[in-house]
Amino acid sequence: MVFTGIGLGALLSASIVPVLLELSLTATWATLGLLCIAAGLVSDAFLRQGVTPLARSLAASPTANSQKGYAGIKLVVLLVIGAYALDAIGFVPHTVFWVDYLARENALGNHAASLQWGIFGLGAVCGPLMAGALAQRVGWHRGLATAFVVKAAAVSLPVFSLALLTQSVSSFMVGAMIPGIVALTSGRLAELVGPTAHKKLWGQATAAFAAAQAVAGYSMSALYDTWGSYAPLFAISGLMLAAGFLLVLLSRGVQQRQAHLSDQHSTKHFTHQGRQ
Repeated sequence: MVFTGIGLGALLSASIVPVLLELSLTATWATLGLLCIAAGLVSDAFLRQGVTPLARSLAASPTANSQKGYAGIKLVVLLVIGAYALDAIGFVPHTVFWVDYLARENALGNHAASLQWGIFGLGAVCGPLMAGALAQRVGWHRGLATAFVVKAAAVSLPVFSLALLTQSVSSFMVGAMIPGIVALTSGRLAELVGPTAHKKLWGQATAAFAAAQAVAGYSMSALYDTWGSYAPLFAISGLMLAAGFLLVLLSRGVQQRQAHLSDQHSTKHFTHQGRQ
């Protein structure tokens, strides 16, 4: 539910930014900045209320995974975080360049671009709910793998067509999978290490995501300056998301192999004790 805020913010910006731009660019940035400050103050006020008793009880009763730590599945965790970093690269074109790509490079105008940003926001509102339903149906791992495939396809759509339907599908599905993959990655890591270890690990995953996003933003801006077109950036992002999907699959294979080796070790241990 928390991640639906991403979509609500996109919907709000799609509604007010075109109006503000008619006033001035300075008024647009100033208003968005004030809204961010207001959101931060509201969040801070609620966070100061403290941790709920339920959260305390969950933190005080670690699961089996968190009791043993995540040393045994460290490689699995690193692969999932690596996929999450690739996701940060993959969504840069739709969050940074999508509106300008439609409005200016393809001469569709600000109103058409704002419509697509609104559809993007609607997708982002629905994304966490879709991710939750997907995880309940197929599990965290398969849900995350599916989300990477869907997002890779949606990011790549503008390379092949810019028809209204294609734009809308791309906007909605990328919007949905941005918070969707965040939620699914968080759930997958919690499944691997338990809720107690998840707190620290999620901070590390978020740092990796932010670093990859920053590097991708600067790099893609430089590539655009060189090529003079946004189109290749969508293809690059699709490839990055496909690579993320492969890392998610690989993480499952590594996890299964480690579980198999652990079972073999346990069997040998008990067999040895039985002989003694």
